[in-house]
Amino acid sequence: MRFSRTCAETPWRLTSQFSTHRSVLSQPYAPFPFVAHVFGLTFEQEEQVETGAMSETPPVTSAPTSTGATSALRRVPTAVLFVAVASFWGLNAVASRVASRYAPALSIATVRSIVGGLLLLAVARRRRADWPRGRAEWIGIVWIATTMTGVSTAALFLAARNAPAGLVSIFSNTMPLFVALLAPLLLREAVTGRAVIGLAVGLAGTVLVAWRAIHGDVRPIGVIYGLLASLTAAFGSMMYKRHPLPRLDRIMVVGVQLMLSAVVLGALAVPDDRSHIRVTTQLLLCFAYLSVFGLALSFVCWSELLSRTTTMQSSSAAYLATVLGVLFGAVFLGERLSWSVLVGGAVAVLGVALVQTAPRRPVGGATPADTAPILAGPPVVAGPAPVGRVPATVAASKSSPHRGGTL
Repeated sequence: MRFSRTCAETPWRLTSQFSTHRSVLSQPYAPFPFVAHVFGLTFEQEEQVETGAMSETPPVTSAPTSTGATSALRRVPTAVLFVAVASFWGLNAVASRVASRYAPALSIATVRSIVGGLLLLAVARRRRADWPRGRAEWIGIVWIATTMTGVSTAALFLAARNAPAGLVSIFSNTMPLFVALLAPLLLREAVTGRAVIGLAVGLAGTVLVAWRAIHGDVRPIGVIYGLLASLTAAFGSMMYKRHPLPRLDRIMVVGVQLMLSAVVLGALAVPDDRSHIRVTTQLLLCFAYLSVFGLALSFVCWSELLSRTTTMQSSSAAYLATVLGVLFGAVFLGERLSWSVLVGGAVAVLGVALVQTAPRRPVGGATPADTAPILAGPPVVAGPAPVGRVPATVAASKSSPHRGGTL
């Protein structure tokens, strides 16, 4: 009896599996499985509809999670997200240096924000994600867009015009120190002595890495711009925590964020001299990377990383990004590696390790997800909730006064 039932079900199973694999492999993003996995582009909705039509019971629709992240992104291990963000940021430095040879830096930053934002909005709408609604959601996105990808990016480019590249790199790596100062006040995150030591060690390592690039004149305005870039980046990172926006899809949030930051960058890029722009293959390749991977994908991963760890743990990715940026420069641009770079890189990695292994002591209303170690696996995603029921995490997020609040 069991054998006959198996024989009868086998043709249906083979047909269903072949139809599923054919629909996925026929998509244009099939050669990029990591991008498709993070963006959740696997046409799960269509497959569920087809499966539900062939079975007796309709597909079960789960309630939205409290973090708003896609199920595919939530399955990525935290350590992979951390290294991915640092790698994207490190390669950003190389791509930006090459692209700035052919076009003004602020103009590139403005256009890549528009392209990256439109790409994410298209993906979010393809996923039928909701637009932001209400004052609380728009306030959160405006805060993040203005600080993290607006003022911070513009100040960093302006600092590069008035200070040597090595000094700008050191300024950008003071962001974790600003986080250590502001997180206890704005987020009530505990700062342990080991974490502070790790931040200091990591900064010392990045200073050794970037020291060889310090040459030329340093204007005081360049120092001010560099510190402003780090301060606003730290503030924007904490706005991700303070405004988690649980109802919205993470891809939609970052897409709207990039479009709003393009307004800030565009206003500052108006005085740029665009008469000497040269469109070359190198410029197009660097621009494609900066728009898709260096901006859109990196900030989607960054927002998910912030939702799992403390702000101090996440911000230490800046130290690893500096080390990887130097290594990428040696690989792609033929830049020379000195002993100071290698020693500084090892010291910076040691500082990151100290921050990640520091004891977690949440203060006030911090949740366990806010203090999860980087080396831990992805958060456990509960199965679909029965129709008519709301998961406990959603109910808790609705009752928590911290979520959706304003600064």
